[in-house]
Amino acid sequence: MINKISSVSYKNALIQGIQRRFQFTPKIEDLDSILTPFELKELLRKIPADFFDVGADFKNVKTGNFRVNLHIHTKKSDGSMSPEEYLEQSVRYADEIARLKERDSFPFYISATTDHNNCEASQEVIAMIADNPKKYKNFKFAAGCEFMFLDEQSGFKFPAFEAVGLGINPFSQELLKKISAFNPIKLINKIKEFGAILSYAHPARFAQGNGVHPDFIKYLKRIGINGIESNYQYIGIKSSPELSAQICESKRIAAENDWFETGGTDTHGKNIFHQKAQKIIDSELS
Repeated sequence: MINKISSVSYKNALIQGIQRRFQFTPKIEDLDSILTPFELKELLRKIPADFFDVGADFKNVKTGNFRVNLHIHTKKSDGSMSPEEYLEQSVRYADEIARLKERDSFPFYISATTDHNNCEASQEVIAMIADNPKKYKNFKFAAGCEFMFLDEQSGFKFPAFEAVGLGINPFSQELLKKISAFNPIKLINKIKEFGAILSYAHPARFAQGNGVHPDFIKYLKRIGINGIESNYQYIGIKSSPELSAQICESKRIAAENDWFETGGTDTHGKNIFHQKAQKIIDSELS
């Protein structure tokens, strides 16, 4: 079980990584905007599900009610934003929520970069925050990566699946040496070294892979998956009774297995919400 002591160890590991790659040494308090796995888990146990909801026509984004986005891609894999653009947009949005809302028990805005099999954006964002921590006081960042796993011995028709790692150590040299396009499941323990969440990605894409088949869920739990993207936004995917049923099933699976519920917009576009929300970046956050 991750605890507050290991949270300090996690931040010390980040500091060592910053020293190696960026040649400066921040203080541990300079990483206050970086969520440790312990902090992230505590928040996810309490955060209302509607904090993940962008709303119809991005209504909740415009009003600042959308406050958690844990699935975002940058140019470090197949996205269109640089890590700098991601961070600048994120802090502008966090500051806007702080202007619109009274402070409550939750951070104003929580987000993660989750590039495919690549931790570089998480490294760079952490270093930028550590270099100017006061600027990011309203923002909380979770280091992430979307991993593709391949297990040809699983016995399933589709032996590959994706899982989003959150609260990972993106500077782990052992992890970085082993990440590949198709990762073996034995990498899971290393990914979860400090207690990270590893969340089954976009399970309601029922037309692909194994979806939420009960036997597949049992398999995921056995190999160490401890979360599910029950709050994935499915922007641009036509709504259907089948899709709604799969989303409800994902939430049931989370409760039944004591898994963390995660999610986000899975944007690959030029803004932190989705390519369809560009007007929000151009106007409300300009």
